[in-house]
Amino acid sequence: MSSPYLWIILTLLCIGVQGFYSMMEMAAVSFDRIRLQYYVSKGVKRAIWLQSLLERPSRLFGTIMLGVNIALQVGSQSSREVYKALHLNPDWAPLTQVFLVVIFGELAPLFAARRFSLQVVMWGIPFLYATEKILTPFIWIIGAVNRLLSRIIGKKDEGLEVFVSRDELKQVLESHEEEDEFNIVVSNIFSLRNKSAYDAMIPLQQFPMIPMQSTITQLRHFLHSTSQSFVPLYHQKRENVVGIAFARDYLRKTTTSSLKEHSRSPWFLPSSTKLLSILAQFRQNQQTVAVVLDPNGSAVGILTLDAILEEIFGKQEGVESPKKIPVIERTFPGSTKIVDFNRQFGVKLPSHGVETLAELLTTLLEHPPEPGDAVIVDSFEITAEETTLLDAKTVHIKTLDT
Repeated sequence: MSSPYLWIILTLLCIGVQGFYSMMEMAAVSFDRIRLQYYVSKGVKRAIWLQSLLERPSRLFGTIMLGVNIALQVGSQSSREVYKALHLNPDWAPLTQVFLVVIFGELAPLFAARRFSLQVVMWGIPFLYATEKILTPFIWIIGAVNRLLSRIIGKKDEGLEVFVSRDELKQVLESHEEEDEFNIVVSNIFSLRNKSAYDAMIPLQQFPMIPMQSTITQLRHFLHSTSQSFVPLYHQKRENVVGIAFARDYLRKTTTSSLKEHSRSPWFLPSSTKLLSILAQFRQNQQTVAVVLDPNGSAVGILTLDAILEEIFGKQEGVESPKKIPVIERTFPGSTKIVDFNRQFGVKLPSHGVETLAELLTTLLEHPPEPGDAVIVDSFEITAEETTLLDAKTVHIKTLDT
């Protein structure tokens, strides 16, 4: 076997084997343990193989040690044979061998494994697992020698804890005592990368909104009758969102203050934006509400930070989501009782201490209504149509969600 080419191929092959085992060692210890537990819960075979090796670290590192050292010895001798075949002094072989091993057998694989641990593990674990099975007798001998030496020096064999502890899990997620509940949360987190703003938003048709020309008095009545802490403002049509009015911003404002003046500028997001990206943006810009736009630039929904958290942790007890509001647009006699209206449409129009729709309109206007006078109550716009000297004969009620 005097041809240098065969020895060169064998030398490079040994360096490649060293690089593989070095890369697998770094990838295995760098692999996200929570992600690993998620894959194991899903029955991913390669994740199960990795878990079995991590649970028995002596086998994992024993396999890597044997693989690296065997390749190192064979590769070193092959490099000497290359120099001999080229009629050079084989004692110079370490000069090139050390350089090749350090760069291509150690540093480059370690950097790659550190950066792409998931891809490296999923690609290489079948080969590493098969090697571990083949080298099991040798690994068992090494393990026995290690245990014997540990007993001689008086050190207990405590094993190696390779999975995150309960305290470490608490730092990543909130405490989850039940494994099934934990797996659901982890699964929800990873599913966020496949979900967009459109998947978690509340459509405008289901979200209470008010016109920007509404008064602060009307806003207060509106917020008092809903569980929302904010309300989007629109101009002329609902798709044209111009502001977000938060209840806390109007606590000390006079009723004569402009509603639009104290509202906050809306934060717009394309409907295709991924939820993971939005979650990071919520944190960076300290926003809690976003207006979702369709490809044409029209508002189609409202996305809140709470909605994304519900995607992860599920709906929390005691937290109400905006309920669907029936679409109403019709004229009613002013004498219609509020309780009858609520019973007919399954809504909760607040009475404000009065009995009929006409009385409600007069109370909120604080003066006898004239044709065209309107107020906003909950998610409805109530407009006086026919009026008498003291109240409204007929009123037109329109759902603001249409």
